[in-house]
Amino acid sequence: MKCAIVQHEAVHEEVIPSFIYIFSLLGVKVDVFLNKTIEYRRGDLFSEFDVIDANINYVDLNNKKDWDSLHSLIIKQQYDFIYSNTFQREGVMEWVLSLGKPVIGLVHNVKIFSDSNGQEKLKKFNREISLFTLANHVSRSLKESFFDFEYQPKIFNATSCIWPRSNDDPYELNEIRTIGIPGGVNFDNRDFVSLVDAVASNKDIISNVKFIVMGGGRDRVKLQNLCTDKGVDSFFRFLKTSSESGMVLYEDYVKEINAVTFIDPLTHNDSQYGSTKITSAIPTALGFLKPVYTNENFAFSTGFSCFATRLNRGESLKAYSSISTESYSDYIDIVSFEKQSQLIKFKLDMAHALNEMKLT
Repeated sequence: MKCAIVQHEAVHEEVIPSFIYIFSLLGVKVDVFLNKTIEYRRGDLFSEFDVIDANINYVDLNNKKDWDSLHSLIIKQQYDFIYSNTFQREGVMEWVLSLGKPVIGLVHNVKIFSDSNGQEKLKKFNREISLFTLANHVSRSLKESFFDFEYQPKIFNATSCIWPRSNDDPYELNEIRTIGIPGGVNFDNRDFVSLVDAVASNKDIISNVKFIVMGGGRDRVKLQNLCTDKGVDSFFRFLKTSSESGMVLYEDYVKEINAVTFIDPLTHNDSQYGSTKITSAIPTALGFLKPVYTNENFAFSTGFSCFATRLNRGESLKAYSSISTESYSDYIDIVSFEKQSQLIKFKLDMAHALNEMKLT
């Protein structure tokens, strides 16, 4: 059995390695077709892996001619099914469904899917279709969005926790505790303001804590200026960004995230990340086996094991500073167990999806 993985937009490629891994466990051969702009913006994620069990192709997808060319190529290859890595915008959904093959579609954002009339699109095309999301709360939201529709698709859960890392990396709790903040710097999505305020209020007792800002983003300069204004520059380090794209390249990102002590998604209590979509920070933490600090509401909605969920920002800084080697080792064990558990669940759900689509 063989599958084409397609990523039309220049986003979400970090999810694909987990699907490749699960497909390989189920005996599915994979060809991957990604928007070439991804490589320009962040570099080639897949080159960071020692082994990747798929044929990786970066293709131009700048206009209708490019889309038509890829469409013809996939038709000629006679794949058994198509996996769309971002299945939520109208043009992409119609393009994928027009291939005439069974479809697995990953919905990242339920609102975008619904605003693109995704429910009607699935009803219109007579195809075997399975939808996946990356967390239980997103699946619940997606199921609820079909409440008034006669067509009810099968909805399954995936995880995107396969990331490149060396198995030989030691998990030592160094004196300087580094907390990685993945994702773009956006004050609407992430609670940077309260973090900076908490650091400013506690800087005399957290000299061994440093935050690593791991993304570009529209508010990055604003955050740097805020750190300067509050006198906390020494507690933050910003990874360098590409002069061309303004984004952090994978070669730097992977190296840095291997070395951090914790991951902090830095979500707001009322963020969409706990309702209709996820932040990549959680599966990234699982992939690199890093404990996570987040707020209690977010931890509850995602169902992941998280560190210090009942602590406010100031208290969490003290916890970072004072955690013992023994406790840190226990956190690593929990994260490792959870990663394996998530992958087993993902494999079972994918096997179920393929069976429902009569592909096994």
